[in-house]
Amino acid sequence: MGVTNDEAAEQLARDLQERNILVFMGSHTNGETMARATTRSLLHSRRRGG
Repeated sequence: MGVTNDEAAEQLARDLQERNILVFMGSHTNGETMARATTRSLLHSRRRGG
């Protein structure tokens, strides 16, 4: 099973946060922003207990 775009966005955001790197997430893929994909993934992760 591969990694979804949401999971990849979340992992990238977490990796940068761990390194104390501040970024502006401004990418846009298939009509959706990286910020939106990350938010959705974080919400799903919390529901799963992650």
